[in-house]
Amino acid sequence: MAVDGDGGQIHVLHGMGGCGKTAVAHALFTEAVHDQARIGLWVNASERLSLRTGMLAVAADRGAGPGELAAAHSGQRAAADLVWHHLDRSPERWLLVIDNADDPAILVEGGWLRASPRGTVLVTTRYGTSRAWRNAFLHPVDVLPTEDAAQVLCDLAPHAGTPAAAEQVAIRLGCLPLALTLAGSYLHHQLLESWSMDEYRTRLEDDPIGLIDRGAALDSGRSESRHVVSRTWQLSLDALADQGLPEATTLLRLLSCWSADPLPLTVLAPASLGGTGLLDSARVEPALRGLIDHSLASIVSAPPGADGERPLRCVQVHGVLLDSISSGIPADQRATLAEAAASLLEAALPAEAGSGGGDGYVALLVPHVAGLLRRVDGGAVDQVVDLAVRLSERIHENGDYAAALALAQEAAGAGEQVLGTEHPLTLSAQHRVGRSLFRIGRYRESEELHRRVLQIRERSLGVHHPDTLESCFALRQPLHLMQRYEEDLALLRRAAEGQQTALGATHPKTLKSRSILMVLLAEVGENQEFGRTAPATVADCEQALGHDHPTTLDARLNYAYGLLQFGDAQRAEPLARRNLADRERLHGPEHPLTLAALSLLSMVSAELRQWAAAIELMRHAVAARERLFGPDHPFVPRGHIEVATLLARAGRIEEAQTLARAALPQCERILGPDHPETLRARRVLGR
Repeated sequence: MAVDGDGGQIHVLHGMGGCGKTAVAHALFTEAVHDQARIGLWVNASERLSLRTGMLAVAADRGAGPGELAAAHSGQRAAADLVWHHLDRSPERWLLVIDNADDPAILVEGGWLRASPRGTVLVTTRYGTSRAWRNAFLHPVDVLPTEDAAQVLCDLAPHAGTPAAAEQVAIRLGCLPLALTLAGSYLHHQLLESWSMDEYRTRLEDDPIGLIDRGAALDSGRSESRHVVSRTWQLSLDALADQGLPEATTLLRLLSCWSADPLPLTVLAPASLGGTGLLDSARVEPALRGLIDHSLASIVSAPPGADGERPLRCVQVHGVLLDSISSGIPADQRATLAEAAASLLEAALPAEAGSGGGDGYVALLVPHVAGLLRRVDGGAVDQVVDLAVRLSERIHENGDYAAALALAQEAAGAGEQVLGTEHPLTLSAQHRVGRSLFRIGRYRESEELHRRVLQIRERSLGVHHPDTLESCFALRQPLHLMQRYEEDLALLRRAAEGQQTALGATHPKTLKSRSILMVLLAEVGENQEFGRTAPATVADCEQALGHDHPTTLDARLNYAYGLLQFGDAQRAEPLARRNLADRERLHGPEHPLTLAALSLLSMVSAELRQWAAAIELMRHAVAARERLFGPDHPFVPRGHIEVATLLARAGRIEEAQTLARAALPQCERILGPDHPETLRARRVLGR
């Protein structure tokens, strides 16, 4: 914005406390005075008295005499009329800054805000939605871009670290100008210690608000509420309480239990929030609206998910603000707030895993469950760890294995710290960590973790407990891909037989084990048992779980794989093709399970000597896996060698050898020099 026009304009800078509104106004003020030769007038509107006193000083500056001022002070003349009378007749053009106008009502009540042809009015406020601004130009002020925020730190503390280190600190501070200023001031003025940017960022994790506010005493020696992050937002909450919205404080404290990422508004549904006992359901909407009006929260649209979902309306609060509010919650309220936060996230999590729809919505809950894990202590820990484990399973099913791993690790850490290493919920979290480690290709780590969990469960729960049997099932997964088929089959038989006894033949977990058993029977050549049990397993899955259930789809895929292994590609082909179509319909074209179906159809096409189709399908699968998992996932070099083998079988020897030559070092590094795929690459090369 510029202030060098003909006058008559009112501009309003609005945004959250600490975002730099006053600093922007000061820069414009300086420019107007020094570059445009305007008269600069500055009034503090944080209180009625300071506003009135400041505006009468403006009148005096613009020519009001002692008698006029005395009449205004005594109430014999309308003070605002006197001020604007002289502003309108000023011989010089002017810029009037009305700073900290966080209660627009006092401007309206006194008639203080007007336009004049002789100058420009610039207002700074946290309240961005007032009717007082209806004739003004509104300018939202947000946090700084990351690069600019890092430069602020470098300017204030040039010897504390590199621009890259400053950028990391800036990101941790949410690029909030007030926090940046205080952090830079502290780093610059240290006497007994001399922290680097990296050291400062590390120490922020222990007490972020206390550390940031240490810079307040060094920044011009002032520690007023507006200049320390621990108190600046309390001004807005006090104003909301004065307006009859004390519930805004409760709602903001609840939001501080979560993270600074966008939170779906559905989590704050009045019916759900009212049920927690924190807020009356009728007061949720006004409390949220009050936070938004005072720039303490904003409504944003989360990006649509990969499956084409529509953007979701979310509420978002700055991270430093959340840290500040969280640090000020009374100790006797923390447990109640944490339990309510967990209950609201539980209510927001759909009860059943979707078949692709809603994946983006579920992913939005992940950072908030993780944030709650970091903040919770006491009685709500078991509730939050259990929620995190279930959410990790959901996003694992959606194919986001890295996010599932990160959340499960957070849950396991919280469980170990508070509940103990052998608590059932801690073991459930570790179990989920192992499952995700397996999916991202870290097989040995997965094996070690599952084996440790299995041993503890056998000792504490017994060898026949369903959780123990589930550990058997999970442990056999990495063993299978490490070609340890004998141990794999023994564990899977133990799981399937034990689950059938404990849970029944058609329990979902039993059917899952029976489905995977088809693969093992095919791998070890048990043709008769496969022929006897596989069709029954598929039929039981379809009847008990439904045709589109993930386990039913797995069973059909595994049945087709077994038929292929036993040389019946003709019967496998329609099953594989149907499975791929179902996966694409339910999960999307690049879900890991869709890619598994794609790979199987490629293998079937090769056995039917449909070389072009087989090669194209496998290339598609490899490229998609590389995009999803990165080049170092074991599936990627294995896929390249599979393509090379198909090219060789199709007689395209030169292409096959070129690809095998490029993939061999990756196979040796990731899979090992004696892995079957590495040996197959050498065979393609004739070595």
